[in-house]
Amino acid sequence: MKITLILFTSILFISCASDSDIYKTKSGEYGSREGKFIVKFPSEPKSSTIDNQIGLDKFQINLYRSTFGVQEVYSVEYTDYPEYAFASKPDAEVLEEMVQSMSNKLGSEFELAAIRETEGHDPVGRRFLYETRGEVDPDKPYIIGKVFKKGNRIYTVTFSGKDNNRVAGFIDSFRITE
Repeated sequence: MKITLILFTSILFISCASDSDIYKTKSGEYGSREGKFIVKFPSEPKSSTIDNQIGLDKFQINLYRSTFGVQEVYSVEYTDYPEYAFASKPDAEVLEEMVQSMSNKLGSEFELAAIRETEGHDPVGRRFLYETRGEVDPDKPYIIGKVFKKGNRIYTVTFSGKDNNRVAGFIDSFRITE
């Protein structure tokens, strides 16, 4: 199981570098000027971008990560998709597809245990929980997060690792600033 978490953490933690886009608020949270969000990372995040493409349209996946060893990964990701990508789909359908896409990326080690609409957020999103397959064990790693759609931008906020007292504060503090 430890190997699974280390492997998953390695996949999530793409080489990151500090960025002037990131700032710290007076309350100790971190924000992104370009990403237009604020969240309570447990330590200063590093940022990176991944080039991606749909058909002929190129775009970037923007990643912000904060880690505690290899056991805890706190992440915010946003992507500005081409305008046409979601043009004919309701937001609820797009959000469900984003969570399903994550299931496909995670493969057979994790399974979707819960998904529900977020409460008290504008825009409305989805909250999800992935647990490791097999017997229930509170010491097993899990992935919890939220996904939001604002215009053609998709935000994904995730924690992967074992439960601790920083997780809820991180996940629930996320907000879009514009």
